Amino acid sequence: FKTPTSPNEIADQGEIVFTYSLCPHAGTLADSNIPALAYDLNNPMFAVKATGVNSLLPEEFSMVTSSAENLLCEVIKEAEDSDATILRFYESKNMKTTAEITLGMQAEHCYLCDLMENELEELPIVKGKVTVNAHGFEILTLKVK
Repeated sequence: FKTPTSPNEIADQGEIVFTYSLCPHAGTLADSNIPALAYDLNNPMFAVKATGVNSLLPEEFSMVTSSAENLLCEVIKEAEDSDATILRFYESKNMKTTAEITLGMQAEHCYLCDLMENELEELPIVKGKVTVNAHGFEILTLKVK
């Protein structure tokens, strides 16, 4: 069983600070922009001063962009077993989605993988873009080499 003092006698002691927001909306989750609002609340943007040679810095840059607002990139990291880049997405509105993923990096190969980063299928890269299909609340892992 779990209570505030069992199994940890000092759990939930002292001041606890949290933030919440009420966002009424019409219709279903799929009709709303609640996932985007939640990201804005929990992960506010901040500025970082650029370093390097000004002529090499682009006006805009995104490591990855999804054409579907409900297919969100949650993770960009180095692969566990190679120097490939892992991109992990999730579908946020419980709906089937086809999206174009624009890669902000040079890539020769892109693979759809399982959560353990095992390659399942190679996806064609056309002009720096990969097309993916996602089901409701599905997690997609791409390995980019």
